[in-house]
Amino acid sequence: VTATDLDAGVNRQIHYTVDGGRGRFVIGRTSGVISLASTLDREVEPSYDLTVVATDGGAVPLQGNMSISVTVGDANDNAPIFTPLSNYFATLPEDIPVGTFIEQVMATDADIGSNAQLAFRVVTDVDKIFNLSPSNGSIVTSRPLDYETAKSHTLRLKVVDFGQTPHSVPGVLDLVVTDVNDNIPTFDQSFYNASFPETAPVGTPIVHCRATDA
Repeated sequence: VTATDLDAGVNRQIHYTVDGGRGRFVIGRTSGVISLASTLDREVEPSYDLTVVATDGGAVPLQGNMSISVTVGDANDNAPIFTPLSNYFATLPEDIPVGTFIEQVMATDADIGSNAQLAFRVVTDVDKIFNLSPSNGSIVTSRPLDYETAKSHTLRLKVVDFGQTPHSVPGVLDLVVTDVNDNIPTFDQSFYNASFPETAPVGTPIVHCRATDA
């Protein structure tokens, strides 16, 4: 900042002081250059109101002042955070239709602007069971479940921000598949043949039938 004084000699000599800003700013006594006295954190204090005082060198000093508003710009210094947790768990029966809702993962970011815009992405989906919405974190089934084939499935995902140097955080969803009575019993052979004498007593074993259920 620069101030002028129409007087002459020592009366026009000016020095500067700064008030406000929680001690985070200093000013050159004669230059009027304002600089940082400590680091800033937008997430703690997004703006500051300063008062710069210009005092002349008269025997009875006179002062002028001006107000300065300082807005702290955002840096992508915060990683996204899954809320309320990064490990999700769900249970579904095997007979649900494709497209059934499983879970919605959510995350926040303390930054602002594009640094706080988030996208959800699949890291690994070995069984190709999950369909993850990148914009809202909604997860639905992408193909039928089968308890007899796989009793559980795991989706590894991440949330990433849109900063120039993006931050990402991993998450995981474990899905447990429960059994439904969707299989009929099956005999171990389609035809049985037995022969026995007509004199066989009551209770004589005739044939041993065996069936299994998946």
